[in-house]
Amino acid sequence: MSLAAIAAVAVLSAAHASAQTQNHLVGVEVAQARLQEAAHQRDVNLATLDAFVASREGSAAITLLGANADHVRSSPVAGALSRREKMYIGAGVVALILLIVLIS
Repeated sequence: MSLAAIAAVAVLSAAHASAQTQNHLVGVEVAQARLQEAAHQRDVNLATLDAFVASREGSAAITLLGANADHVRSSPVAGALSRREKMYIGAGVVALILLIVLIS
């Protein structure tokens, strides 16, 4: 294959890739607006959480559950896994892979 043919393939591939990037289902402006709205909603949610934790009722609820208010404030991510939980999940995945390998 000649150098000219390789260059032609590269140019055609780049043009095809460029044309495909214009055919998104959601435009860049819409995606950016959604991201900004999500960031704003997250800020609102965090402010609501802080207000709840600082309230008398929130403090009582946190104490009743045996949680630490500082931990609740610093870790607002729902579903955040502890290091031990990640280790258990990793061990389970390794065991599953070994089982699949042994069966096949």
